[in-house]
Amino acid sequence: MRRFAAIAVPLVVALAVLAVPRAGRAEALTFHLSVGEVLDSVARTNSFLASLGKSARGVKLVPGGTKFAGLTCAGFGDVYKLASITVLDGPQAFADLVATKKGKDARALAAAFSAAGLTQWTPPASDAESDRQFWSATATPHGLRFAAEALTAGGDTGLLDASAAAGIFRFRANVPPVAEAGVPYRFLLELVGRTASVDTGLVAFGEQRCFTFVDLVPVDVSVLERLVNEKLDDPYVRNGVASRIATLKVALSRRDLKTALDVMAYIIGHLVARTPEHAQPAAARRIVTGVFDVRRGLDFRAADAACGNGIRETGEACDGEDFGGFSCANLGYASGTLGCQPSCLFDYSQCVAMPVCGNGVLEINEECDDGPGNSDTIPDACRTNCKRAYCGDNVIDLFEDCEGRNLGGETCKTLGYDGGTLRCDAAWCEFDEDRCTLEDD
Repeated sequence: MRRFAAIAVPLVVALAVLAVPRAGRAEALTFHLSVGEVLDSVARTNSFLASLGKSARGVKLVPGGTKFAGLTCAGFGDVYKLASITVLDGPQAFADLVATKKGKDARALAAAFSAAGLTQWTPPASDAESDRQFWSATATPHGLRFAAEALTAGGDTGLLDASAAAGIFRFRANVPPVAEAGVPYRFLLELVGRTASVDTGLVAFGEQRCFTFVDLVPVDVSVLERLVNEKLDDPYVRNGVASRIATLKVALSRRDLKTALDVMAYIIGHLVARTPEHAQPAAARRIVTGVFDVRRGLDFRAADAACGNGIRETGEACDGEDFGGFSCANLGYASGTLGCQPSCLFDYSQCVAMPVCGNGVLEINEECDDGPGNSDTIPDACRTNCKRAYCGDNVIDLFEDCEGRNLGGETCKTLGYDGGTLRCDAAWCEFDEDRCTLEDD
């Protein structure tokens, strides 16, 4: 069971230091965030939180990860498929995004994640787009949000798991300058995961939120150009590569992909040939990595669909009368006529939903329906209103510590305290240990 206390002084100091903006003018750089990087970051963040140990009292190990300030990333990419990814502008966002325990949880998260050395950037981000169908990008008060249509329209449309690891989310952000070219920037992410409708019998909750961080290297040719100037000491090699980079920049400005790829192949070959004699191996390897970073940027295929041309293309749910085979029926409605909005998203307004809770069939507006198995007394069961088990249903369900006055037999002493009064947080169904005491308190 969770023990929560304030973050220790070292992390608070770290927050104060890292919150100070870096000197220098911000630079607009392009970053590519893949689904694989998002899911990989979850494991790394879990390890980071666990490594904080006593300096962040309240970190709890749970199956599949950690739990801190009431939040966990356990199950992302597996039980919970990605429904939205928000690139936050810094730990100050927690004050608005985590409004529990009178701000204590928000301060704890801000201090802990600041200790990870996050990049604080200046919104709004620009050129935000994705190669994932049914995903769109919108600005938020604290950054940039990529979201699947499923998150607002219901259903499973666009949810992503590990099978979509190559999916890319592209954005351009004003980031502070770094001392060395080609180093990663560490971005704070807010993830929302959802269970697919076919999985509702497997888990108690249909939605989960967590915070994590990911390291991204810019894919701009300007970073590669700076690498060459910083890493190559031999004028002959440096000038040869620099001249080719100038050609590369012209090719990119003309959208001449073939020439750009040929130039990058030449740069790599030139470095490999000259390394034994004129260039340091470590420097050459770093520049070759920089070339592949730029190549990664070119590999992105943005959704170049022309909404309104009557042809459903990548990034569009529909276009005119082209629905790609979708209808009200196969989108979970009982009947009706599916429409297409001018924005090339589905219009569900004429779809007819007639769910019957308790018939054992999952229908629109139902979170679950187990027929005779629906119950308002069995933990984790589908409730008789066809809603998943939830905090406030008077049953201690999976991932809940308590419900109302039902503490499941736990007390402050069973949780490791010396005394005090244990309560249940009504909003989160988690133990509220604020009135529990330790001798050193």
